[in-house]
Amino acid sequence: MPSSLEQRSLEEGFLRLAQAKELVMKNNNQSFLQKISAHLTVGPALLIIATGLWIATIGNIPLWKALSQLPEGVDAKFFTGFLTAVAALNISLIAIFAWGRLLKPVLIFSILTASITSYFMLNYGIVIDPGMVRNTIQTDVAEASDLVSVQMLLTVVMLSAVPIAFICLANVKKTTAVGSLATSIALSATGLVFSILCIFLIYQPFSSTMRNHTKMRYLINPLNTFYSTIKVATNPLERTNAELSKIGQDAKIITPPAETTAAPILLLVVGETARSESFGLNGYERNTTPQLSQRTDIFSSKNAWSCGTSTAESLPCMFSHMSREKYFSRKQNYENMLDVLSRAGLSVFWLDNQSGCKGICARVANEQFKHQPNNPLCDKEGVCQDAAMLDSLEERIKWPPTNTGDKGKVIVLHQMGSHGPAYYKRSSMQRKPFQPECKSASLQQCTQQEVINAYDNSIVETDHFINSSIEWLKNKFPSTPTALIYVSDHGESLGENNIYLHGLPYSIAPNVQKNIPWIVWLSESMMASRQKNLSCIAEKNNDRAISHDNYFHTVLGLMNVQTDVYEKSLDITAPCMKKESVANITNM
Repeated sequence: MPSSLEQRSLEEGFLRLAQAKELVMKNNNQSFLQKISAHLTVGPALLIIATGLWIATIGNIPLWKALSQLPEGVDAKFFTGFLTAVAALNISLIAIFAWGRLLKPVLIFSILTASITSYFMLNYGIVIDPGMVRNTIQTDVAEASDLVSVQMLLTVVMLSAVPIAFICLANVKKTTAVGSLATSIALSATGLVFSILCIFLIYQPFSSTMRNHTKMRYLINPLNTFYSTIKVATNPLERTNAELSKIGQDAKIITPPAETTAAPILLLVVGETARSESFGLNGYERNTTPQLSQRTDIFSSKNAWSCGTSTAESLPCMFSHMSREKYFSRKQNYENMLDVLSRAGLSVFWLDNQSGCKGICARVANEQFKHQPNNPLCDKEGVCQDAAMLDSLEERIKWPPTNTGDKGKVIVLHQMGSHGPAYYKRSSMQRKPFQPECKSASLQQCTQQEVINAYDNSIVETDHFINSSIEWLKNKFPSTPTALIYVSDHGESLGENNIYLHGLPYSIAPNVQKNIPWIVWLSESMMASRQKNLSCIAEKNNDRAISHDNYFHTVLGLMNVQTDVYEKSLDITAPCMKKESVANITNM
């Protein structure tokens, strides 16, 4: 029999053996990732610097690609200095927010932002400026879904997976909140000073490059996104509750002596992403407008220009009473054309087949066109061809109230048009003459010609819609003065110089994003009641450059609205009106 002392020693030995066995088993069961994390102990400053360097290099491929393609070329000193400045600026910006518990979330968010924007800049040739951010904010789910693809997800994973995995696995050295904040402030200040020093050393080539190629400043990732987002968010004019200044409070209808027929009806078709260069009616080598080209009762301008290069910019601007220059330098928001028309006593109705009216129709009768399950013009995804808007339109326009009697109606149809990048969805099966067409929203998966084919088919569909709208007016209201004005919001790039879609800053955007179609049709009754004819309008405006600046005043002039904000010089129909009628309308 062992003594009690020996027994106690034996028990302690077994206990130590069991504890050792438990520790070994615990170590064996420890995950591979946990083992890696245990060996990846880094300070927060090193993690921020590593993230800044990754974004400056891998996350800025579009910037370095554009820089290498400059016609004047760049030398090694300038390239190195610019790269170092971008890295230092990124480190400075990230360090402001990445401290304490926010460290890893801010780093991951920065990498993801740079990866996503890099994909779009690389594949579509766009830049991230305030206009693009504004356009993105106003994009609905249906539009956004067209931009998401497997290739996009794979690209984002390729650009961000390694640094994000490193950040997640890293075991950050523990510091106090005060110490972490102090490190971030010091790192941010150092990065800022270092970036200024780098720019100073390359200032001459840097300043000339930024001045001659303004696109470059909106390619610097993710500074472009942060800057543009902050600029949009802090602009008081962007707020939905911003106070509106009233215009045209004296608006009223002046009825010419010749008008003895029914109250007029004006159909305003707001086009989407249509470029003048792709309209057969305007000289395009392809017959993309087979129906309109057969008409002799329309005017089509080849020299019309948009106010902006995106819907978010152009739509509010074209319905404004101001010129483009004044609109974008305004200090306050104003009412728009629809408010003035309504105040004058006209019934105004907006029917939208797009992502909304950007606030323009907020104070008039409006309706978002809904998917109709049994309508052959609507697909399974809930997207309808524009021609579906003409179904039951006669019933729809009966319910909007008229302010002061039945003085006329203005109906606005906001098209889906040629909205990209899924151009193939914008044309019905019977209107796809150009083949093969790109059947993907990832345009880089198609040849440029396939993209052009899909886009041209969407113009064929728009041609059908405009022609059908004219026939709808003629058949439904044969004895009523009726008119149609079709104007697109902006144009589109289809791979020229490797640029796709739209939204480039106006100063550097190619003409195809700004040169738009503008079509006018007047019924015989409208021409008689307005004492003007279409041939005169065509003659006076064939070679004249017109723009969205003319839109507000042309509509008011055509509907005989007298107001102090109407400018006869901007009304493209004014030169064709008899002098006594002009005097009545302008009252000047």
